[in-house]
Amino acid sequence: MGEKKTDRRRGGRRGMVAECSIEGVSSRADMRLTDLSLNGGFVDANVQCRPGDVVKLTIKLDGQEVTLKGRVAHVQPTVGFGFAIDSENLSDDARQLLSRYLEGVEA
Repeated sequence: MGEKKTDRRRGGRRGMVAECSIEGVSSRADMRLTDLSLNGGFVDANVQCRPGDVVKLTIKLDGQEVTLKGRVAHVQPTVGFGFAIDSENLSDDARQLLSRYLEGVEA
């Protein structure tokens, strides 16, 4: 029998589609954030990156630009990558905006 995978996510994620730009990946491509939580998300992009790579993702939430710094957590070749937000370096303003946005999506 196959091994059961466990979900290592630490927070509820919400599906979304938002254009984003990312510093830290090796190529420029159209990128969309398709999944987001207070702890991380998933970027739909065919880019070269490896788990552990440092990234800085910029998106607009409710008309305000927010930058999330983090690390690539896992890669799905030709599909995209999951990332973990560096919560220790997340500004209070960014955390509040992210929380308000996610609460609005949940409602």
